Amino acid sequence: MRYPMREDVIVPQYAIQVLGEETKGEAIITTGVGQHQMWGAQWNPYTEPRRWISSGGLGTMGFGLPAALGCATAFDGKNGRESRVVVDIDGDGSFLMNCQVNVKRTRALTGDKRLLQFNSFDAPSNNLRPHLRS
Repeated sequence: MRYPMREDVIVPQYAIQVLGEETKGEAIITTGVGQHQMWGAQWNPYTEPRRWISSGGLGTMGFGLPAALGCATAFDGKNGRESRVVVDIDGDGSFLMNCQVNVKRTRALTGDKRLLQFNSFDAPSNNLRPHLRS
């Protein structure tokens, strides 16, 4: 498989490939619904079973963040539990669907990570950009 490389932007497939290299394919990856879901499945090098948490297209936008929170809680390294890196690969629309969950996450201080990808053709991205600049 190949993807187009560009000089002016970081293409999402490349970002996910680098994420896989940095985590050595050992991270638990969750996704929402959309293009990023397919890219996450295709470009992250999974080394073991049960590292890919996805609705498989049967869920809704916003599935990835609550799934990541659950995984981060289950693999937090506390009380004898295993510690794992958890990364949610999501789009800007899914991010907007979960604003209330972000408050919970901040309060709980879980160790989950986010790879947020803006889809320039998605209308919600125009609403989100000003808030990320401040």
